Amino acid sequence: MIPRRELVEDRLDDELSELLTDFRRHATLTSDKRQALSTVMDCLKGRGYKLFRGHYSRYLLQRIGESGRYVCR
Repeated sequence: MIPRRELVEDRLDDELSELLTDFRRHATLTSDKRQALSTVMDCLKGRGYKLFRGHYSRYLLQRIGESGRYVCR
């Protein structure tokens, strides 16, 4: 189980929303889109988000709708 102190509160109205909008603005994977992705990842790391690969259930998480947000079971 993931300790509650490691959970990150998600704030919807912040600079990350702007960065994601910029990322989605690029239709194909160009160098500009790669740079936008790098900026998004740096922002997430700076806010304490955890990167994980693989199926979310392996980490005892469950999806909320179609978003990328996860909650502990």
